[in-house]
Amino acid sequence: MSESDSFDDFLADDDFGGFEAARRAEIHKKIQEDMRRVEEGRGEIHTIVEKAFIKTVSDPERCLCHFFHPEFAKCKMMDDVLAPLARKHPETKFIRIDAVKAPFFVTKLSLRVLPAVVFFVHGTVKHKFLGFEDMGGGDAVSMEAAEAAFVLAGAIDDEKIEQMKMDERSDSGEPW
Repeated sequence: MSESDSFDDFLADDDFGGFEAARRAEIHKKIQEDMRRVEEGRGEIHTIVEKAFIKTVSDPERCLCHFFHPEFAKCKMMDDVLAPLARKHPETKFIRIDAVKAPFFVTKLSLRVLPAVVFFVHGTVKHKFLGFEDMGGGDAVSMEAAEAAFVLAGAIDDEKIEQMKMDERSDSGEPW
């Protein structure tokens, strides 16, 4: 039997067709989820007002809220880091709120350092990132350091870990 015959047999194998159908279904589901997220305003940072805060942080499963001051340079740096992360991680909703115009929530959340990024799961605070301390400290923050801190907190998915999970499933023969 030649190598091309065994490859033809492989392609004709019913298991391969099942794998292909399962993979197509997974891709279709991911596209549908991505379209739904875009409709929900995911993939970018939205500025909200205090009146919309509770509803906005309660709706999505995961939400990162940046409390900022419009005149603080470090808050601008955080915005510059969060914008590409919002595009890269549509599984999490990214919002920002002017801390000066939201004194109730600043007090309620005991935020005394800006920039502050608060991670919510269904409206419950799971982690507070105050200043750049959890992101390497110092006077600046990189996108990579912020992304790593958010992954550790569970605020965003780690693409490498997700790929490893997919690889494990394919190695174990589990359906996608």
